[in-house]
Amino acid sequence: MESEYQNIPDAYDESDYQKLHDAINSLSRTDKALTLMYLERHSYQEIAEVMGLTENNVGVKVNRIKAKLKNLMSK
Repeated sequence: MESEYQNIPDAYDESDYQKLHDAINSLSRTDKALTLMYLERHSYQEIAEVMGLTENNVGVKVNRIKAKLKNLMSK
């Protein structure tokens, strides 16, 4: 099974980190919390338990947040 973190590049420059920071900060409080837990590599089950969501809902939200961040980062 492929790791979902496999496509993360090894090196970014400072402007990429700033763009990512700004993009995450533009998210709602709930989406920001979910994103940070995801980036800390918590399982969907762990995130669901903490946030009071179903695992399936966490997966949907993660995919939507990824798309939103990708869009924000490309601007």
